[in-house]
Amino acid sequence: MDADVETNQSLSQLSWTSVGVKDLYGSLLIIISVFILTINGLLLFVIYSSKYLHRRQNAFVVSLAISDILNGFVEGPFFAHITLNRPEQLPPHACVFVFFVNHYTKASVSFSLMALCIERCLAVSVPLKYQSIVTNRSCAITIILIWVVSAFFTALPLLRDRIVYDKDKMACTFEGHNRRYTLDTIILYIVFSRLIPTFVILVCMTTTLDKARSRFKFSTIIAAVPFAAIPVAYPLNLKKITIKALRSLLYLSIIFSVLTIVCCASGIQRAIRNDNFPPVYEMILEFISLSYYFITPVIILIFNRQYQNRIVSLFCKRCVRTNRVEQDPSPQPT
Repeated sequence: MDADVETNQSLSQLSWTSVGVKDLYGSLLIIISVFILTINGLLLFVIYSSKYLHRRQNAFVVSLAISDILNGFVEGPFFAHITLNRPEQLPPHACVFVFFVNHYTKASVSFSLMALCIERCLAVSVPLKYQSIVTNRSCAITIILIWVVSAFFTALPLLRDRIVYDKDKMACTFEGHNRRYTLDTIILYIVFSRLIPTFVILVCMTTTLDKARSRFKFSTIIAAVPFAAIPVAYPLNLKKITIKALRSLLYLSIIFSVLTIVCCASGIQRAIRNDNFPPVYEMILEFISLSYYFITPVIILIFNRQYQNRIVSLFCKRCVRTNRVEQDPSPQPT
């Protein structure tokens, strides 16, 4: 957790870092923030403009995108301002605000992705009960709980110690006499809002893929049995279809889990030992931290065919009409 808050604390101590390198680092932070806002805004617009995408599972995708946009307005621009302008002081509550928004959005991203994986796991594992379990009401309540629980865990470290700006370290640091309390709440935040959701995500994706494979075997057996009275067509490539439909979520889960483990490991080490990482490692951690907020829309827009078709329809109406004609198997009237 401290790794995210004190990312730039060693920049002023670099013997090899010139002003040009710092300016390049700050400029990259601004570029990444603009990219986060643009790509997540595009994802929200695609979902809003397509009625076909107005589904329950996409409510959690919207929650992910909103969290990404909130962070895109705060984390990158704040650290870029510190790096480029090197201010002597900041507004009194600037560090508290940035700390809260930064870790609040990280927690909400973790919980939202966890809810999305659970929803997909239910859709594959218990398809007959899915409609009664996953309703509009249950999705709304889940999203509210996600944001409330995220705020709770994020606010715990702020209850006793203060976060102030250290102009020598060029970073926001904790200040107070309750060091033990701060360490406990930071570790509590990392475990409950980052590591546990990541573990649930991996378990749900493993279960989903296993259930899909089992259903594929069962469906191929049924498809091989002739039914004279009620012929039912079962796709023989059901496994391929299922895996292809889940691939964007699968890739997202794997990348998200790797990034979370790296950031949490460094955050716990910093919280326990209260030491500083080398400056280059600090910069890498900041870029990893910002990558949380654009991997979701990038992976979805690359691997999800529904979103791709909607983006194409926004910019190429003729391509959409041609695609519909090619896919329409019904005979055309003469």
